Amino acid sequence: MPPVQEWAISADIPLNVQALAGGTMLQASSPILKGTLAVLLAVACVGPSLAAPVKEPDPVPTASRHVQAFAAGEGTCDSDRVKEAVSLIYEQDDMGAAASIALRCELLASSEGRPFNRTIASRIKALIALRTHDMAALKMAGEALVAEAQVPEYVADGHLFIAFACLFGGNPKCARQHVDQAKAMFTALNVAAALDQLRPLEQTLSQLEQQDEGR
Repeated sequence: MPPVQEWAISADIPLNVQALAGGTMLQASSPILKGTLAVLLAVACVGPSLAAPVKEPDPVPTASRHVQAFAAGEGTCDSDRVKEAVSLIYEQDDMGAAASIALRCELLASSEGRPFNRTIASRIKALIALRTHDMAALKMAGEALVAEAQVPEYVADGHLFIAFACLFGGNPKCARQHVDQAKAMFTALNVAAALDQLRPLEQTLSQLEQQDEGR
């Protein structure tokens, strides 16, 4: 089993909160959801990355070179592939290359009998889904993590992905179930940063539940 790593989705995703807040991610019509979209997206945000200066791109980005080598059969499917996917998705806007990493990891999971490779693929798929605002794909990736991940932190992340997708899909009951499960797991694992990230999602969900009760 791979070593336990205390990282939730914010460790991977340098989202541009303001850009997403102006996007088309939200499907539900609730004014509470619309009004707190930017806050909720902080669940998947790394603060320092938002303030980082823009760098001139290299002629051949490092992540792209690594992806080419990985696709050619070099290297292994591990947590470094997630880091490369982050660069491809959020710095280079290259969803296709990131998807290629996920596909390669899935193939290796089948050919080498390594379930953890499929977990890496699911995490990458979740990153792509967040970037493209595809809540159905995000929910599927979260469900795969919950069902297959061997590392508790990844299972908890899966519940968090599902909760995020359910909330923005207008299903607060589903969101509550998975928020509570993620919170219980992160509490047991003593991952304080993940609990902090979970708080705005939980607060907005509570507001929606109160709104429904008042109808």
